[in-house]
Amino acid sequence: EGANTATQLLGPAIAGVLIAVIGPTNLLYVDAATFFLSFLTLTLLVPRRPPAVATDESRGIFAGLRFLARDPLLWRIGLTAIFLNMFGAGLSLSLPVLAYEEYGRSSRIAGLFFACFGVGALVGTALAVRLLPRFRPLRIAAVSIVAMMLPLWLLAVELPAWAVMLALVASAIPQPLVNAPVVSLIVGGAPEALRPKVMTALLTMAMLAGPHGLLAAGPLLERLGPRPVFLVIAAGMSFFACFFAWIAVRHGEPRALVGEIVAQSN
Repeated sequence: EGANTATQLLGPAIAGVLIAVIGPTNLLYVDAATFFLSFLTLTLLVPRRPPAVATDESRGIFAGLRFLARDPLLWRIGLTAIFLNMFGAGLSLSLPVLAYEEYGRSSRIAGLFFACFGVGALVGTALAVRLLPRFRPLRIAAVSIVAMMLPLWLLAVELPAWAVMLALVASAIPQPLVNAPVVSLIVGGAPEALRPKVMTALLTMAMLAGPHGLLAAGPLLERLGPRPVFLVIAAGMSFFACFFAWIAVRHGEPRALVGEIVAQSN
């Protein structure tokens, strides 16, 4: 989470400056080079390990989906992830439009908007390390996911750029407090042989929702502008955040989740 947060902080801020200096086309070559570096890192530096022994439950490309469908908590978490990613994609598309239309067509402002997510998530990562071993993880996630959505309502109001940035930072701070318990629940709850397929199924469903959010947000931005779109996004994400909070409180804490986080913290 911390490594991912660092990229959220540095990447957009650097991109905003480089777009102004070398242009967006040349920046794509820089971006391509970073992907090639990632390819070399995974190919050359990740140690090989023997695969987990396959079981009857883990066979087939839909084994991960079957496991999620049988678990009443996990499939509801998956449903929440799908819709939050869909609205989140719309949010990502709307921020540069906001910077372009209302803040002087500035790529620097757009980059800073995205960097604010990294600043907030970095603070949230430090909080997660401190809080998760001391409190019920899913309860923290339930409160945090609602807290994530509240600042997004401010984006629908006309604000100076610095106030928008503060709202984005405030929205990003609770993010690691949601991600850490949910990922621990999925990783700790799935059998080892089945774990890659469960993670792949969940991530695939969530990522497939992103393009639908972009397809919906584009025409809305063109017709209504960014502020009304932010209102729609805040309403949609708040609904599914409350849904997640309800199921997290209703199902309670899996013992494996609490034990996993406490053991890792020690």
